[in-house]
Amino acid sequence: MIKICRYIGVLIFLLVVNQTVAQYYNLTFRNHSSYSGLTQGEIESIYEDSRGFLWIGTHFGLSRYDGREYRSFYHHVDDPSTLGDNIINAIDEDSDGNLWMALYNTGFCKMNPLNSRFTNYRSAGPGTLINEKVEALIVDRKNRVWLGTEEGISIFEPRKGSYINITQFQPGQMPVNVLCFSEDSVGNIWVGTKSDGLWMFPLESLKPFLIASFSVVNSVKSIYLRPDGNNWLASGNGLYQITSGKENTFSLTRAYFFPEEEKLEDLEVDDAGNIWMATQNNGLKIYFPKTGFLDVLKENFSSARGLLSNRLSQIFQDSRGGIWLGGENGLQYFHGPSQKFNIYPGLSNISDQVR
Repeated sequence: MIKICRYIGVLIFLLVVNQTVAQYYNLTFRNHSSYSGLTQGEIESIYEDSRGFLWIGTHFGLSRYDGREYRSFYHHVDDPSTLGDNIINAIDEDSDGNLWMALYNTGFCKMNPLNSRFTNYRSAGPGTLINEKVEALIVDRKNRVWLGTEEGISIFEPRKGSYINITQFQPGQMPVNVLCFSEDSVGNIWVGTKSDGLWMFPLESLKPFLIASFSVVNSVKSIYLRPDGNNWLASGNGLYQITSGKENTFSLTRAYFFPEEEKLEDLEVDDAGNIWMATQNNGLKIYFPKTGFLDVLKENFSSARGLLSNRLSQIFQDSRGGIWLGGENGLQYFHGPSQKFNIYPGLSNISDQVR
């Protein structure tokens, strides 16, 4: 009787595993490239605004997708009201609906989506933008724009038109090369660096404290923070889980299911709790915590399940649960619940207003 019960238990477990694996093993992507209307195929940033539009920063301009078609924006040398640079590293939105963008080599800009006009910001000496090569950007709950550069952080306050510049996080430190930002549920700003580990700036203070040093984690590319404590970090030396302790302390634990030598560019956790990981050169990995299964997807142009490239840079989950992948050869979309691409309904009226 005991053996029968064990057999039934194992059988049920295998059925659950097979069902979960089969669902994602048969996943198909909808592919987007320059042929679909993207300005260019190499993707650097993806963002969904409060109106439901998807914004894609590429190596040759900005694309806005409304679920049906693309609209493109470019830098024009003779028009200062256009995009300041054709390479967009990061995008975020303030409480007024303005979009802020980190530009590859010419500072940053603000876009008014209602009239499609850009205001560009560049360095004008001491007391202004610390470095014009802006890698990371985030707008905090006070509407301050945090700008991460290879020489530290500039915090821009739009209403005052002023900057706060931070080159060092501790005395004697070389200028910090900032790669990413993330804001937690209480408003603290987390900062991932190239060679100085992981840091956090408390909401009411600009005095950072160290979460993990370079000896623990390097080249922090993405920080995933959620109120339920399901926090993760993607880095140049693998995937880590962030665990909070007493008195505002934190610890990092290497994910046992992920290869230590694998370099990550980005990560996302979908609505089902599965972890999507964009690798630097080895495609997409998806981990299913409920079953312990790690799926690997690679470049394959002849398969609907194949990637457009093994070199991925972005993973983004939209408000409808869809997953967008960005790499060197275009954009791909997957919607888990329906196993198909969804056209966003109800956007045509908004789209007409902003054209």
